[in-house]
Amino acid sequence: MKKEIQFLVKGSAPDPYKVVVSKNEGNLTLLCSCSTGHKDTLCKHRIDILSGVVDRVVSHNTKDIAYVREMIEGTDVERAMHRLNDASVHLANAQEDYEQARLSLIKAVND
Repeated sequence: MKKEIQFLVKGSAPDPYKVVVSKNEGNLTLLCSCSTGHKDTLCKHRIDILSGVVDRVVSHNTKDIAYVREMIEGTDVERAMHRLNDASVHLANAQEDYEQARLSLIKAVND
């Protein structure tokens, strides 16, 4: 298995950003050359690579996304991604509940 994979990803800048995925002794690291990636935050370019989204990948190695999926297995990144996905579902459900409650209140005050 590869220990490092690099992708060029189209972003808002004229030149593509470089996303580097590396694994060393069970630790997975993703770095991105975009300005958000330099601020210790999670940019959309890294999320796309982690999620297997290749729409913005402009390098000719989109097949390497499969290797990234293998690299993620069993890491803290995999666990954090599952947690984020679960939280996303809960958030969507909470937003739907909120909207239904808001509509109920609108109906109640207009009766």
